[in-house]
Amino acid sequence: MCVLAVIKKITKESESVEVNRHLLATSMKFCVDLDLMQHRRRDMKDTLDLLLLNKNLGPIQLKYLICVIRGEVIQIEQLFDDITENNIDLQLQYGLLIRTLQCTAIFFETVLNMFNNLQKNNH
Repeated sequence: MCVLAVIKKITKESESVEVNRHLLATSMKFCVDLDLMQHRRRDMKDTLDLLLLNKNLGPIQLKYLICVIRGEVIQIEQLFDDITENNIDLQLQYGLLIRTLQCTAIFFETVLNMFNNLQKNNH
């Protein structure tokens, strides 16, 4: 079973997981459209495509994204005041980005754990 199949399986089994995936995808699309992380544009696009169920990633790629996301959250939080410059719009945008990234990392970790458990059970 591939990572995308795991996401489809858990969203099919739980309406709340599907709603959360959809909310994450919507928030991520907003952040991608604003290009808030230009230096991670490709990673953001891959994340969005997976949340939209448009792209499959392998477990190694998913683990990489989780690490990238977690690292970016730490950096944004540390530099929040400098990035947002007391601009309420930027504060809201980067606040949303932080929460979206945090929730996406948790969602992806859940998917990766389920993927790994399915792999163990199949062998």
